[in-house]
Amino acid sequence: MLISQINTLAKDKESAATAAKALEKERLNFEKEFNDAKALLESDKLTLKRQVEALEREMNIVSTIQTETTAPKVAKKTTKRSKAEEKVRALAAEVDTKEENEKAGAAEFFFASTSDELHPFASLSSSALSRKPVKELVAFLEERGVGTISDGGKTYLKKILLEKVKEIL
Repeated sequence: MLISQINTLAKDKESAATAAKALEKERLNFEKEFNDAKALLESDKLTLKRQVEALEREMNIVSTIQTETTAPKVAKKTTKRSKAEEKVRALAAEVDTKEENEKAGAAEFFFASTSDELHPFASLSSSALSRKPVKELVAFLEERGVGTISDGGKTYLKKILLEKVKEIL
């Protein structure tokens, strides 16, 4: 019995030594992988640092060129003026469109109000209505034939859409 216990302990000791060797081998593999990944990271950092430095040099060249020439300053003033003129034209067109829509909307309002069915928006408070997404507001207005797109080709702001919905309701 004592001999069998000694043999069992010897086998356990051998298996523990084998397991320790396997764990050490695995640790060395992980350490190697870690060092490889660390080296790759350092390489990537260096590459990125070089790219950033190159971009900074390019930006310095561009800013130097811009400060040396006066043409961009004149172009900026012209651009600002033309943008302002475009905004004035767009606002004038929007006012004209709004007037046309109000005329058309008055007739539609009359027919919509004589209908027996009330739209679900009619029962909403002002704050609840303002929480409706633009998509639903646009759909509601388009059902009634009210324009929702400005002359610039974009959908009106939510504020304007809400005003139009409130006019109809």
